[in-house]
Amino acid sequence: MGGRGREHLLDLDDSELAGRACRELEAIAGIQSRPLHVEVYRWPRAMPQYIRGHRERVRRIRERVALQPGLFVTGAAYDGIGIPDCIRDADQTSAKLSAYLWGRAS
Repeated sequence: MGGRGREHLLDLDDSELAGRACRELEAIAGIQSRPLHVEVYRWPRAMPQYIRGHRERVRRIRERVALQPGLFVTGAAYDGIGIPDCIRDADQTSAKLSAYLWGRAS
């Protein structure tokens, strides 16, 4: 919960945050039961946010990298900060790397 523009959530008390989380789970996933135990952890500024113009910057980087055969970039700095984003990007990059290496082997 939270993120850029929702920093005010850090100021809510634990019971209000837990209640909001339960309501969101119900709305998103249909989970109606309440937890037996709840612990709230506040991690201010835990997830970095890209600055304005990030996509265009990444596009330019990728254009330049494409001019260097065998050079690949991947990671949270490019197409997503979260773990699922990094896994997806690593899978795509490893497929490109594999195709490049197999192409050189023949």
